[in-house]
Amino acid sequence: GNHAFINVRASSVSPFDVVRCRGVGVTRDMLPYTPGQVVVGTIEALGSDVKLPFKIGDRVVGFVEQGGNARFVSAEADNLIKASPNIK
Repeated sequence: GNHAFINVRASSVSPFDVVRCRGVGVTRDMLPYTPGQVVVGTIEALGSDVKLPFKIGDRVVGFVEQGGNARFVSAEADNLIKASPNIK
């Protein structure tokens, strides 16, 4: 598919995540719920449909539906950009 497997180095905690952690708007198919929607990390693996400019080892910033606070997360490549070298 069009997903990248990201080794998460940093992630967000937004007011939206706090509300979801309280169970508001979380449906049974979302359980267990792991917060975090914005991630910074390194690409560990790429799906067969992922096109350039991404390659394994690239540092990226991106959006995920949930799970950004986990150690690893799968993200749609269309929701990723290469991270600035200034982001440590």
